[in-house]
Amino acid sequence: GVSFVIPQDWLGGLRPNQAAFMLGSNTKPGIGLVIMRASASMADMDGLLNTAQNLGDGVVLYPAGAPQKTATDYRLNFSGGQYVGMAVGKLGPGGNGVIFFFGGPAEQQSYYNRLMQQMVSSLKFVQPQVSGEVQRWQQLLSGMMLKQMSSYYSGGSADGSYVGGSSSKTLHLCSDGSYAYAGSSSLGVDGGGGSSGYSGGSGEDYGRWRVEVIGARVTLVLQSQDGSS
Repeated sequence: GVSFVIPQDWLGGLRPNQAAFMLGSNTKPGIGLVIMRASASMADMDGLLNTAQNLGDGVVLYPAGAPQKTATDYRLNFSGGQYVGMAVGKLGPGGNGVIFFFGGPAEQQSYYNRLMQQMVSSLKFVQPQVSGEVQRWQQLLSGMMLKQMSSYYSGGSADGSYVGGSSSKTLHLCSDGSYAYAGSSSLGVDGGGGSSGYSGGSGEDYGRWRVEVIGARVTLVLQSQDGSS
């Protein structure tokens, strides 16, 4: 787990079914976010942060330069029109992580820098504890096989033309925390008059699975063997 202190003049809260802790102020411009991850890596942070950030109301921020990285620290600045932003990601000793973000009008950049310094300085990591809710979901899912199948067909024309396809996805959640995924799909087309075609494919993946509970939101996280999730 993590603990941090919300800056003066700012308020924070976790909306239902959201994984980000929202920060706002009644007297200061801008917004803030705190994203907490039970399991995190530099690759995760790069995937979340090193891309365009849509703040809503038509405000989109883009990475300004390359991120600054150390073994446990990730920093990246953003800009877009009259707005700026900054993000700091920190990895904890227990494999967990947290991301702080502040953004708003460009003339407030120095103010956001001070806010970020306060938040990062107040951050404390503690060894993640498995909650009762997480344990309940882990017990429910452990050893389960989840399968999704779908198919579609469109035809019936006088010339005999049609389009049809099917897909299948299977996920095995093993009791040792590993998973195995397999998927396949196929597509058949007949344009009538002797023209037709077929395509298909399949794929598989292996890795580790876990359950994350943040507020009222329960998420099944798959961490592939290549590090992606």
